[in-house]
Amino acid sequence: MSSKGILIFLIGIIGISGTIFTNLFRFGGLASENLSKTYNYQLVSNIAQSGANMAVRQIVNAPDWRTGFSNFTMFSGKLNVRVVDTTYNGTPVIKVVSVGTVDYTIKDWETNGSTIQDTTIC
Repeated sequence: MSSKGILIFLIGIIGISGTIFTNLFRFGGLASENLSKTYNYQLVSNIAQSGANMAVRQIVNAPDWRTGFSNFTMFSGKLNVRVVDTTYNGTPVIKVVSVGTVDYTIKDWETNGSTIQDTTIC
């Protein structure tokens, strides 16, 4: 193989490798961003569920408790729980609304920061 042929071959290999590595790094960043979003959505769901569980436990301990929780810090997020007396199909019940909130930032030109919420009603 002549020196020109080897040079063209090496330039082709370098170009193909550069394209492959660029795509790998880009997709790696997207996978990391997706993992972060999934983690935060699960986190906010856990906060809301925990708030509902805490409220139900308070009601079991003190049946007249209706105070709820306001801006309670939990799992690096905030929790707000509202407890009210209401009726369901003519039966008096206690309604617990638990809202979890998490602020997160994605290192992306599109999104500087965002807030996600999840609500659990029981």
